[in-house]
Parts: sequence; C-alpha cells; structure tokens
Amino acid sequence: MFDVHAHLTAQELLPDLDRLLTEAYSVGVRDIVVVSENVRDAALVLNLPPCQNGVRLHKSLGLHPEHACLSSLSTVLNLIRENHTKLACVGEIGLDFSPHILGQDDAKAVKALQRECMRQQVELAYELDLPVNVHSRGAGHHALSLLRETVSASSVADTLKTTERASSQARTRMYEGRVRAVMHAWDGKAKYAAAAAADSQQSIYFSVPPCASRSPVMIKWIERLPLESLLLETDCPALAAVKGEVNVPRNLQLSLQVIAAHKGVGLDIVREITRKNAEELFGLQAGKE
Repeated sequence: MFDVHAHLTAQELLPDLDRLLTEAYSVGVRDIVVVSENVRDAALVLNLPPCQNGVRLHKSLGLHPEHACLSSLSTVLNLIRENHTKLACVGEIGLDFSPHILGQDDAKAVKALQRECMRQQVELAYELDLPVNVHSRGAGHHALSLLRETVSASSVADTLKTTERASSQARTRMYEGRVRAVMHAWDGKAKYAAAAAADSQQSIYFSVPPCASRSPVMIKWIERLPLESLLLETDCPALAAVKGEVNVPRNLQLSLQVIAAHKGVGLDIVREITRKNAEELFGLQAGKE
C-alpha cells in the first residue's frame, strides 16, 4: 500500500518511528509520502532516511496554510529549490478557511495571505515539475480554482520563455500545462471533486484517510469518483478512524477497507489501483507490495 500523506516527524510519532514502521510494513505498507508543514518540519523531513524497516519514505516540503507567513514562505521556497531532486512533491500546501484558523483576525487578509503562499508554492512546483499535496479545509473549490489558475498562468509564462530560447535549450516537461495534485482529506462537495477528476486536462487525485469511515461528506465523493481518481492516506497522527485517537501508519489498511466497502470491490483491486495512481502522480517506477 502507498500512503500519500503522513506526518511522521510529528512529536506523537517520531520518537517511536522504528516500531511504527515495522508494524506498518507487517500489514502491507510499502511507501509513505512524508509531508512538512513549516520550517522546523522541513528540517526533520529532510533528515529522514530514504527507506526504513522496508518502508520507502518519500519526502515533501511545504508551508501549511495554518503557518502562512511570507518570511517562512521564503525560507521554505529556498529549501524546496535546494532539495527538489530529493522530493516526491511540494506540500503540505493549500487553503484553510475554517473558523479556528481564521480566528478573530481580519478574515479577508488571512485568506489573501494563504492564497499568496499557496500560489507561490504551486508556481515553484510547476517550475520544478513536481506535483502538489494540497490541504483545502473549508475551501475546496477555492483551492481547485487557484490550482488551475496558477498552473495555467505558469504554463503560458513558461511557453513565452521557451520561445525566446534556442530550440536546443528548450526545457522538456513531463506534464506540460497540467495540474498535478492530490487533494488530501477533501471535505468539499462531491460535485467539485467529480468535475476535477473528470477534467482530462488535469491530473487531480483525492486521498482517503481512515476517518472517512465516520464522514458522510467523504463517503459521498468516495462513492462518486472512479477508483482511478482515489489514493490512500493516513494523515497520521491526525484523522484516525476513532475520533481523538492517535493515528499511526499501520492504519492505512483502514483507508483501504473504506474504499473497498463503498466501491463494492475487493481489497486487492483497491490496493493495486491506488498504488498505480500514486506511482503515476509522483512519477515513480512501479514498486513491489
């Protein structure tokens, strides 16, 4: 199984990571994308080994909307540039318009800052030919729109630059003009997810966490989207199947079970297709379960 979104450097997990990964391997977890949320996280993620106890660890750097700050953004962007050959994607980035994030501050200003931080990270990801790992709580269709607009503008700008170079210097991009993203723990409307998944000009996937088993909103889009648009995630230590519990890597099997139950197919089929989807999104060679 392939976990596309986890926080293994969280204080609830990192001290016991060796045991947790051994447990995850025993239930079939073979790959985990480890995302960062801020500058401190980024350093911890970069220090992780490429593989531990049989589980391949794919690194991702980004600035979470909860930590939106232009000075932190500058540092994170530099870290992404310096380490881009080691990264599977850019993230966790995105928008969070939930009340506890917007707080008592000027909501309009907070949203504008989040948008700017997301836009700059998407631009850099596109420049580096990397997909993005997106958080969109309470802001699903806003995040999708910003993704499309930013990639479209970046594609046009890149085309103009390319025409100014000699043909021998023109850059080859794997996914020219395409949005490449995983929308993690989507809490938006199923109709927006379905429209994004059906758009042939985009490569947008939606990842299912263990908590989907208790989320009518998530179940709606799981049932509506094709398997070819779904991925597995834990978001550990958050989003456990039981509210309030610490989520751990081995619980990826619960995400697998949720999809199988609501799509009416076998576990092996879900395992195979979600792995293929992940490998396509991240541009990885086929791995072994």
